[in-house]
Amino acid sequence: MSTGSSPTPETPDAAAQEWRDLTDRLVFDELWQRTGLTPRERSIVTVAVLFARGGPAGATRFHTRRAHENGLSFAELHEIAVHTAFYAGWPAGSPAVGLVGELWAEEGEQA
Repeated sequence: MSTGSSPTPETPDAAAQEWRDLTDRLVFDELWQRTGLTPRERSIVTVAVLFARGGPAGATRFHTRRAHENGLSFAELHEIAVHTAFYAGWPAGSPAVGLVGELWAEEGEQA
């Protein structure tokens, strides 16, 4: 993975843009495009880790929606949240279960 070099950003906006560019290039253009796991499998790993760590709300919401787009049902995402809670700790599971339920209700998907 080559990141190249660039000058240090000189403004907060430039720093934020650099971070977005790095994320897009390294995470979504390189990491998510590797062939060892399907996008669905990568989504399972990603949401499980975010649920377990109590990841940032925006990132957890984004990746939970992405997991649904990658073929996971909300019922499956709920099971991942519940399963993760037993291994990561109950306090980590509660927000995850709540988030999945919220997104599930927004979509109106049947189990």
